[in-house]
Amino acid sequence: MTKSENRHRLLGIALCLTIIGCVGVLSFSVSTFFDKLMFLIMLTIFVFCVILDLKEDKKAVLARMKGIFQSAKILYIVLALYFIWDVITILYTRDLLLSVKKFPYMIEYVGIFLASVYYCKITNKIVHIIISVALTGTLVSIGTYLYYFLSQKPIYFQRLSTARDYNVYASIIIFGIIFASVYLMNYCKLSFFKRILIYTAVCVVNMPTFYFAGSRRMAIMVPYFFLFAVLFEVIRLMVSKTATKRILFENLAFLSIIVVIFFITSSSLPIFSKFGAEKEAAYKAWLANEQSNGIDVPTKEETKDEKTISAVLETISDKSMYSKRSLIYSVAFNELKDYNVTEWIFGRGAAYDLYMYDTTTDEALLKAYSIDKDHPRPKGWLSVHNFTLADLLNGGLIKLILGLTLVGTIIAYMIRAIQYKKRIGIALVIPFALVFVNNFISGAYGMMNDVFFQIMLAVLCGIIYVNQKEKANV
Repeated sequence: MTKSENRHRLLGIALCLTIIGCVGVLSFSVSTFFDKLMFLIMLTIFVFCVILDLKEDKKAVLARMKGIFQSAKILYIVLALYFIWDVITILYTRDLLLSVKKFPYMIEYVGIFLASVYYCKITNKIVHIIISVALTGTLVSIGTYLYYFLSQKPIYFQRLSTARDYNVYASIIIFGIIFASVYLMNYCKLSFFKRILIYTAVCVVNMPTFYFAGSRRMAIMVPYFFLFAVLFEVIRLMVSKTATKRILFENLAFLSIIVVIFFITSSSLPIFSKFGAEKEAAYKAWLANEQSNGIDVPTKEETKDEKTISAVLETISDKSMYSKRSLIYSVAFNELKDYNVTEWIFGRGAAYDLYMYDTTTDEALLKAYSIDKDHPRPKGWLSVHNFTLADLLNGGLIKLILGLTLVGTIIAYMIRAIQYKKRIGIALVIPFALVFVNNFISGAYGMMNDVFFQIMLAVLCGIIYVNQKEKANV
């Protein structure tokens, strides 16, 4: 193995560990610097690799970089313009501190994207990125079980989420399941029987943590994801010249396992709710005993009764889940009514969608979130929960148009990639759909601050480049 191959392998290891760290850390409810440390190590190795590659063969490296750019030229241009305008809006922000708070994460995620693209172009090992995300979900699930069952006071009694934001937690798990599915269905070289056994184990470990996270948006979206996956595999067999009935049978077998384990998990919800209630009652009894003995135990919100997942899921059918979201959007729309022509074009500066809620006097919104003199709102406590509204508020029509153009460009390149290689359809469509939906209804600081968006961009760009090389060699 040559020196260049050794350092590229080292970059691959550091990159995969960084992805695991940066995605996995989102499941923590406490601050951690593990992901920052891994990122700095990975970034150092990445820079080191680029410098040595240039010294060894500058012409080849520049040709490779040119090839990277040419493979998805329009996408890279739109992405760069969107990022540049995002930075420009800081120059006229209303709150500099809120604006710059996103940059540590944005730099981290953009760095992962750049390193992933460079690594995939050198080695063609897109599969390493896929394995990293798949492993992250399973590792988080295993950690969740240990924490929930061994801890006297977990984050939630009625949920398995180890993060306060259980929607983000559920996203980590579902991304892990999806990428594990893609790897075992399309990339793993083991026999069908061995792959099925591994996949069943993955679903058994991850499906309970996903379902018992209690994420309503995931409960709504998952049936559509499954329906797409089934239809895609059937259509792929019909239009593909190489796919066989055996491939269709195998892939549908994988998808059937998900459904079976999902329904087994959902049917065990009463058992989990009963166990959670007993665990909560035991904790409260211990807390009362400690306090009666004069022992000062910090309570914060520990004694607040939690809703069961059944009660949470009922809010989907009665539409009450949308009440707070409608209040959030109404404040944003009312704010836009006061924009002048210049503000409509350029916006009111970076992070205005957060600053707006820090200063709003909307009584209905404040009451819905129990904000009053005794419970003041923390800085940056709420965002507009929609990337298009955020872009319009912050960067005006310029940023909104760039953001929508970026989404449209990604979709166009996805279609081109799938047309050439049908098997990667599930790997692109379902994760990107999840990313876009999450950014349309949640998230602060926009898509560039979303690690899942950056990872999916890297996967897409890697697939595009590999497809281009294969076409050139035909």
